[in-house]
Amino acid sequence: MDTELRSLLVNNNLIKFFDRVMENNNASGFRNEITSLQQQYNRVERENLNGLLSTEQYGLSINRINYKCLKIVELLSEEVVDPSTSADSEALTLSKFRVEF
Repeated sequence: MDTELRSLLVNNNLIKFFDRVMENNNASGFRNEITSLQQQYNRVERENLNGLLSTEQYGLSINRINYKCLKIVELLSEEVVDPSTSADSEALTLSKFRVEF
């Protein structure tokens, strides 16, 4: 699964990435972050279609979203803690995630 998710990111296929990562049971602790990233992606695409973003702004926004998605994949592949098992482990995992932004 890790390789497939990374491949989708490398190929800039964020729509499929969001679908696949939401199907992943291990990602349950990251549902809010994933949903937020999906909303950001939809907003960026909408703004781009409406001509509100320069090519540079669009590329930078998509790259930021890709980077955050990659961090989620890395955390999922570490399997150090299962974020759904306890509040403490969820806070630890999510704090690692937030530090990267």
